[in-house]
Amino acid sequence: MSEEEKNKASIEGRTLYCPDGGPVALTCSETEAEDYQWYQRVYGDKERLPIPGADEAQLIIPLDLARGNYYSVHFKLDEQQVWTAEVQVDELVFANLVVETSGDFTTEGSSIIIKDSGYVDLSLLLPYTTNITWYNHEKPITGQNNITLRVTDSGSFTVRASPEECANYTQYLSTAIVVRKL
Repeated sequence: MSEEEKNKASIEGRTLYCPDGGPVALTCSETEAEDYQWYQRVYGDKERLPIPGADEAQLIIPLDLARGNYYSVHFKLDEQQVWTAEVQVDELVFANLVVETSGDFTTEGSSIIIKDSGYVDLSLLLPYTTNITWYNHEKPITGQNNITLRVTDSGSFTVRASPEECANYTQYLSTAIVVRKL
């Protein structure tokens, strides 16, 4: 193995994980090597320690043990000892789902008031851009799965959505946006 090849050995796998994610799977790019030993360095520590029993090309670790820690693997390839660079595994964290209002309306207390040809656009703020379902009186609005919902009539509106990076992490706007048409 040349020096250039030694430097190409790496750890592959997703290192940013979703709040509802399952275990973390990391794989050494050199899957034909021998004598694998995975190491963990806890965030803030200087010493990396061997992980007992972690002696395969792939390492599976529960997300709650992976957060913020660093991982590397040592192995033998063509009779040479090789270390990969460390990778940090961390969890994505998202703010609560937020809806912005704009349009031709006024407010009265906590209600939005629209008149005649008035409207209110209810728009999800980033990062909630996927798996969108808008609701009126807790019933899904057929065909309304865009970031923005234009409202031209009375109703009680909520929305459920996910960030694109974590499509299985769904948030729900629990306080309805009340719209009254006069």
